[in-house]
Amino acid sequence: MPTARNHSGLVRFDLFELDLESGELRKRGRPIRFQPQPFKVLAALVSNPGKLITREELRNQVWQGTTFVDFEQGLNFCVRRIRTVLEDDAEAPRFIETVPRRGYRFIAAVEHVSANPEMPSEPANGRPSLEIPPSDITLPPKASARMSPWLAAGLPVLIIGAISLAWFGQRAADSPRVLGIVAITNDGRQKIANTPYDFLTPLVSDGSRLFFEEADSVHSSIAQVAISGGDTEPVMTPFRSAQLAGISPDHTHILLADMTSPTVSDMPFYSMPVIGGTAKRLGDFVGHDAAWSPDGETLAYASKDELNIAGRDGLFLRRLIAGVGIPWWPRWSVDGKRLRFTMSDPKTQSSSIWEVRSDGTHLRPVLPGWNNPPNECCGSWTPDGRYFVFQATRDETTSIWALQEGTDFFRRATPGPVQLTNGPISTNVPLPSPDGKKIYVIGVKNRGEVVRYEPRKRQFVRFLPGVSALDIEFSRDGRSVVYVQYPDLTLWRARHDGSERLQLTSTPFRVRFPRWSPDGKQIAFFGGRPGKPSKVYLIAAEGGEPQQLLSEELNEGDPSWSPDGAWVAFGRLPWKTGTTEPSEIYIMDLKSHRLTTVPGSNGLFSPRWSPNGKYLLATKADSSAFLLFDFASQKWAILAQGLIGYPYWSRDSNYVYFGDFNVPHRSRVARVRIKDGRVEGIADLSTLRQISISWIGCGPDDLPIAVREVGTEEIYALDLKAQ
Repeated sequence: MPTARNHSGLVRFDLFELDLESGELRKRGRPIRFQPQPFKVLAALVSNPGKLITREELRNQVWQGTTFVDFEQGLNFCVRRIRTVLEDDAEAPRFIETVPRRGYRFIAAVEHVSANPEMPSEPANGRPSLEIPPSDITLPPKASARMSPWLAAGLPVLIIGAISLAWFGQRAADSPRVLGIVAITNDGRQKIANTPYDFLTPLVSDGSRLFFEEADSVHSSIAQVAISGGDTEPVMTPFRSAQLAGISPDHTHILLADMTSPTVSDMPFYSMPVIGGTAKRLGDFVGHDAAWSPDGETLAYASKDELNIAGRDGLFLRRLIAGVGIPWWPRWSVDGKRLRFTMSDPKTQSSSIWEVRSDGTHLRPVLPGWNNPPNECCGSWTPDGRYFVFQATRDETTSIWALQEGTDFFRRATPGPVQLTNGPISTNVPLPSPDGKKIYVIGVKNRGEVVRYEPRKRQFVRFLPGVSALDIEFSRDGRSVVYVQYPDLTLWRARHDGSERLQLTSTPFRVRFPRWSPDGKQIAFFGGRPGKPSKVYLIAAEGGEPQQLLSEELNEGDPSWSPDGAWVAFGRLPWKTGTTEPSEIYIMDLKSHRLTTVPGSNGLFSPRWSPNGKYLLATKADSSAFLLFDFASQKWAILAQGLIGYPYWSRDSNYVYFGDFNVPHRSRVARVRIKDGRVEGIADLSTLRQISISWIGCGPDDLPIAVREVGTEEIYALDLKAQ
């Protein structure tokens, strides 16, 4: 009969120690950052080694019987996270064995270390007791009783349950906490929009409505919803693609930019009445973000690597900072004396929150050393100025945090930020409500479904079932496929039907655009770890350590093999390079390691070598044209123009397929013929809800494949209690 154990003290297995009292996991004595829910699942399994622990037992013990309607996703997330930390393999496990449709078993040898060991005791019901350390994390109360009839009828409540709320009852009495959560939207549309430099766009409110972006392929539009929830409605603007930035202090005008291209970072800004009307250009500056001061008399705007101040009409007044990084998301303090903003480092791809006084003095990071590498952004003050709420990403999950403000510039009432949300759903772009009682967030849980265009049905159909991936490429013989798993961006290889999967990289290493070598023995890709530049790597198709192509600390991307496998072409990343790195096309001789620049390639990126070896295709940095380099003549020629991207060659080198995004909400896959430049449509993309990382690829027969988003991005209201 199974017995319960005393699980106080340390539990050791392999190179790891699990401290059940302090809630800490260590490897070789070094602490590993671990989220509370995965820790509790691991503790439950380790505390019962060799025993099958059913999913229902984990639900009752780890989630403590609370109604957690998205339990399946939550548990799957926890197990994936545990395996990542332990470097375990689900197919050949060393630690956690999956018992299909039943539960999990911890199979490694375990040593319990306790200062006061006790004899095992037998539970009254004869079932194993899953004892785990207490946690200060609790689940929110049910939100359904608070919903309007519309939300109760139409909202998939499983999404609400997937956000677990951090309850900091053991902290100081003045620490804020979240009491509950209510869904505001339920339209299934993408709300984390793509912008240059991967910037996020905000939620803004006039007190009765929320304004936000909704995206379709590379186009963004502005929508609105009542703060109590309901149907979303479009906000009409004069722009093909609009970027939302803010709202005026009197809530009468929204601040927005005309987003001319997904890779053009700086745009003209406009003020437009919230009730509709003419959009008025603000000054003659171009920038990528802006915010009005609390009195509405000045405007802070970010342009290139500068943060500047303009008058209410947009005319330049003074420069605050320059040359430190790429500033964005500027937010004024309540008294208008300070600005906090997110600073991105385009070389390391890290982001941190900084502060400067409105006169340009006292520039400083707000949280130096708090997150390593720094990965926080998008903060705003509460209306009373007592808290600064922001988002931070740790362990592949983004959560909301609150930093209590001190009584003066250098002193705070609490030692550090307080976590407000935690769970398998990421929470983003927090916006305190005008009365300070709520925080509005966008909750994101991404999952993709691969689809392939079927000409006879004239629609996209499911392809590679069970694979959530993008950047898919088939080997030359069509027998194998390499892909990037979505959303964690790890590299995988499989057979052409998606079977016999092999993971080649693991988080936090992130990968994009893998390419098979012509002989099928190597894979080129670009990517890297957080806080490091994106680099081009080569990895053996059978697995191993990725080898960096160049050692220089500059961003690289989009590798492309020559047909004989002797060279690799690549470019820079113009939306990440800031103001210092050239955007050119390079070719590396893999035998001699000699690097050359393709003549006349300045301002181009994303090279694609033609299968016949005669041409090199590249894209202008603003995504406005494809150019073709003829190796025989050593000259470039324009092949196609417009708002276009994601090109790939036909296998016979007669066509280039690409995404055509010229008409808003009418995106399509088209192809251009090499011999005469004739363009023809192939597939309609307008009805396909694409993932936030837009992508179009090539199947074995040249027909397009894409990724449909089947996850969720919705707006939620967090009930905030701040003492």
